Amino acid sequence: MSEYFHSKSHLIFLRRRSLPALVTMLKRKHLLSFPFSAFLPSSAFSSSSSSSSSSAYSSSFANSSSSSTSSSSFANSSSRCVLRIGDVFRRVRKFGSEDVMEYSRLSHDSNPLHLDAQAAQRAGFDGCLVHGMLVASLFPCIIASHFPGAVYASQNLQFKLPIYVGDEVAAEVCALELRVYKEKYIAKFSTKCFKKGEFQVIDGEAMAILPSLAVNHVHVD
Repeated sequence: MSEYFHSKSHLIFLRRRSLPALVTMLKRKHLLSFPFSAFLPSSAFSSSSSSSSSSAYSSSFANSSSSSTSSSSFANSSSRCVLRIGDVFRRVRKFGSEDVMEYSRLSHDSNPLHLDAQAAQRAGFDGCLVHGMLVASLFPCIIASHFPGAVYASQNLQFKLPIYVGDEVAAEVCALELRVYKEKYIAKFSTKCFKKGEFQVIDGEAMAILPSLAVNHVHVD
């Protein structure tokens, strides 16, 4: 933590000096280390220094990771309090008929596939479907609960398999990229959802603007 906040104080120079000069200066002063270096583009490093930085990061990540935890949790490490690339957050949830009816009422989506089992069966499904966007709402829920004040910037989704009323689904958010933006952080996450533990039903990616990289460890009901 102390290294992170110490390094953060040097970010202001990004606006006043060229990136190559910055990299040279920081290397000379031994200040170019994770997580500061994680926000610099790969073009700023030579192939040898990039490899060295990646190895150092991998070693640091491996040494600090701990066993995964249960639903609605910080899966990779409950002991760390700063977001890093590769960190995973999960939440498990079942959507019942009341959830589907309430979402239909609020969204004005009265598609009979969600409300009428016979209509859903005539369309080739096994029963009433849960709205895909209702299931996908787990992703911003996970991000906002762990990073209060986060702004959800974008989301793309692919719905791979139907989700039926009563199915237990596990939503998973994984940090893919991090970069500094006007004293905040832009984070790119993979967003996936599974049912029955193995069948992927939703795939996508999200971008969020985080006020800080500090992780809020909470249990979401």
